[in-house]
Amino acid sequence: MECKKILIIGAGTVGKAVGTLIEEGGHTVSYQDLGRLIEPQTYDIIHIAFPMVDIVEWAEKVNWWLDDYPCTYLIIESSIVPSALDHLDHPRVIYSPIRATEAIMPQQLKTNTKFWASLGQLTRESWLELKTYFTSIYPQGHQEFECAESLAFGKMLEVVDFGLQIMFAQQVKLACDAHGWDFDEAYTKYRRGSQYGYDYISDMSSDGAPDQWVPRAIFRPGVIGGKCVMQDAKLLEDANLLESMMLMLRIENRIFKRENSS
Repeated sequence: MECKKILIIGAGTVGKAVGTLIEEGGHTVSYQDLGRLIEPQTYDIIHIAFPMVDIVEWAEKVNWWLDDYPCTYLIIESSIVPSALDHLDHPRVIYSPIRATEAIMPQQLKTNTKFWASLGQLTRESWLELKTYFTSIYPQGHQEFECAESLAFGKMLEVVDFGLQIMFAQQVKLACDAHGWDFDEAYTKYRRGSQYGYDYISDMSSDGAPDQWVPRAIFRPGVIGGKCVMQDAKLLEDANLLESMMLMLRIENRIFKRENSS
């Protein structure tokens, strides 16, 4: 496809990782830090890659950038509550969240299927243009969702689920310690065992299946934190979507700190 003129707003870990993929796809990329202004100009596509802390403040920042940097398509990469999409002043908003963890983001962006959804109805010409654009960046595959709001909710649930899995691992560790059992035997090794079966299936496959299946996620006990989990849980709580989630995670953090204070 033709080279697109792209602007990434938010040149942190997410923005740089996404921008690198877009450049590898043959497009021209500029980066805009929140604290640094570049010359106003028109772009084919703008990607929003800075986090949401407050719905109104985040939307106001996005709309402020759009006033000076007009674009044909606005693609939101950030984790956001669904209602935030209603605050954006642009006719072609695409929600397409990052699906990767910070530690291995470049690798996961090249393996995870890229999800995307249009906030409103697209013309066939626009739809085909976006499909071609995503294909140029994500050759491993992309999938369109019918509802941008449900995709936004699903993304936040994925992030908060990391916290819940850590919480579960912590409870397993407490039970193992109480009975003198080995946590890695009961939890880590047991869960990792499913990988061996997938490896066997892949080795035996003759239909072009991948040589290596992605292993099942293994979580460790610890303080639930990072840049996204607690923040997204708080946003969901403020939006009255998962009201008890933040309380559960906070209580679990207190338990972990208390049990490991000595």
